[in-house]
Amino acid sequence: PAAQGAASLALRQLEAARKAAAGLARPGRGRGRGRDEALHDFRVALRRLRVVLRAYRGVLKGALPKGAAKRARRIARLTSRHRDTEVLAQWLERFERKLGAQERPGVDAFRARIERRLARGFDGDAALAEFRTLERECGASLGSAGSSGPTLGAAVAAAITEAASKLAAALTAV
Repeated sequence: PAAQGAASLALRQLEAARKAAAGLARPGRGRGRGRDEALHDFRVALRRLRVVLRAYRGVLKGALPKGAAKRARRIARLTSRHRDTEVLAQWLERFERKLGAQERPGVDAFRARIERRLARGFDGDAALAEFRTLERECGASLGSAGSSGPTLGAAVAAAITEAASKLAAALTAV
């Protein structure tokens, strides 16, 4: 049944996010390749979970705790600032090579600001607390997803048809 298949997909992403969250929960807030990778992996798994929850929200309606999708979005927002700063630092590093002496003072000040923000590290306490709540609520409810209803294939076909219809409407509006 679709509910069990969709729940299985969601639980797989929840597990991937849990593993990445373990890397974020380790002591120390500083920068480090392992911590940066854990944050990236956490964000990817969370994004994939959100996609599954959105794509199968109709199928998962009874099995999903109320507010789960909003909680997942809130967690993503809590991780965004640090990741955006990391990406900005990488971009600035490439951009700096193209600058002349006149632009250096402004860029140096900007770089210092970015480095200070990165040095503070990612304070993931709020994101991890929210995630643990999401994991607890979803893990319990998705594990008992219904065994009746349409097949997962039928649910996927309906989701694709709905997405194609929305895309056609958006393209028509352009």
